[in-house]
Amino acid sequence: MLSPARSPVLSQLSLEPLPISNDLSDLTLSAGALSPAFAPEITSYGATVVSASDSITVTPTAADANATVTVNGIAVTSGQPSGAIALSSVTTRLPWRCKATP
Repeated sequence: MLSPARSPVLSQLSLEPLPISNDLSDLTLSAGALSPAFAPEITSYGATVVSASDSITVTPTAADANATVTVNGIAVTSGQPSGAIALSSVTTRLPWRCKATP
């Protein structure tokens, strides 16, 4: 038995990249230095801060001006320092996280 003729169905699919980059273009600390040095493809850093510092701020800069940035879950204006993150007199794990999100 022959099946009925079918007309081909043509559809177009257009994919466009998201207009927002999730990358940071810079990341600095108010005290100490990032280790390794900042690079957009690196997502995890350490830092050594002199014991005289009782707090630190993080200044993330988004690669895309339309992205939002958070530090430790709190919105920060791109290129501006975060609120102070308290340090103790012994080794402190800095619980900050920088993330540019669309």
